[in-house]
Amino acid sequence: MQVVSTAIRRWGTPQRLLSDNGLAFNPTRRGFTGKLVEYLQGLGVKPITGKPGHPTTQGKNERFRQTLQNWLNARPPAPTVAALQNLVDEFDEYYNNERVHQALNGKTPAQAWAATSPTSPPVAEPRMPPIPPSAVSSQAVYSQNNSEQPTRIERTRLALHATDGSADVKVRGNGQAKVLACCFYISTAHTGQIVHPIWNNTVVEFFDDANGEHLVTYPRPGATGWYYGPRNPNRTPMKGAGHSPATSTTGSVRPKISKGGYLGALTNKFYAGHKPAGEEIDVIWTATTVTINDTEGATISEYDKPTEKHDWHRPGWTTSTKP
Repeated sequence: MQVVSTAIRRWGTPQRLLSDNGLAFNPTRRGFTGKLVEYLQGLGVKPITGKPGHPTTQGKNERFRQTLQNWLNARPPAPTVAALQNLVDEFDEYYNNERVHQALNGKTPAQAWAATSPTSPPVAEPRMPPIPPSAVSSQAVYSQNNSEQPTRIERTRLALHATDGSADVKVRGNGQAKVLACCFYISTAHTGQIVHPIWNNTVVEFFDDANGEHLVTYPRPGATGWYYGPRNPNRTPMKGAGHSPATSTTGSVRPKISKGGYLGALTNKFYAGHKPAGEEIDVIWTATTVTINDTEGATISEYDKPTEKHDWHRPGWTTSTKP
């Protein structure tokens, strides 16, 4: 970053900065931000990158380095770093101020640069706090789970299943079909056949895919990892399965706000405004929206309910942290 800031102070602020996909230049592909990106965006500069595995996008820069390496290889090796820097400075003087360029109509690069009117510097837009790179997406959440009092579920991942949906699944040898990360008993008479489950916020209905016959109806699971059958319609836990609350149902959480103004819910991060770090405020979700309220119940912001895990949300902006 020091090299870039020195160049900007000396030559002015560019509108865009083209680079390859190195970690320092494009950390967003790996799910976090970086100092250089934040520095450039703070100046209003738009960082852009070439296509991964396509170095010819930066062809001029790559070709320049080849010319420099050939020039250095034609001279005795520098015994010290200071001596190497003197050689690079000598090359720089020759390359920019003495060597005429055919593509520039016989001008040197320095003459062409001086004859070009600089563009106006970019104007930095107000930005919200950056995404903390050390933030953890899993949070302690609360789910109603068909009880009057919320049940605290520590540091768990939620199941992002659609509120309304359908599927085609095959009945197993034991007469069960798996949907919404739960197992439902249909009948051993349908083993190997395709059934068509349809679900909403309250029930899951199974139909014969061949003739549309209604087979059985079960309550909509409020979490993953449960078994539903004729002898236990209210579910029993599946052996070895985790029980992650389903976000398709309504619920709430009261997480703490991070230093950057974000809080975690539904395995996502939401911007909560300039609130004191560590303060706990309410996040309430329905089948379609996520609402953030302050301690007095007033709405701070509202977002569409996420359909993916590990994304960051703030007004008018959503980004993925998946690599």
